[in-house]
Amino acid sequence: MNKLDQYLNKIFERERKITEYVNMGYSLEELIGKGTIYSNISKKGYRYYAEKRMIELHLERILEKNQM
Repeated sequence: MNKLDQYLNKIFERERKITEYVNMGYSLEELIGKGTIYSNISKKGYRYYAEKRMIELHLERILEKNQM
């Protein structure tokens, strides 16, 4: 598997996890800290805000795919 395939697989795996959590009823705030992006974060650190934004971007992409 080449680097591009590894990168894409990571994206798809994150989106699969996020979709699974959303289907279970988790909110955006509840998704943060589930280990989807980072395994260890605190609410005051950079990783919290970075993970929140990355999850938002994944959610936007998931919604766009589902609207097609």
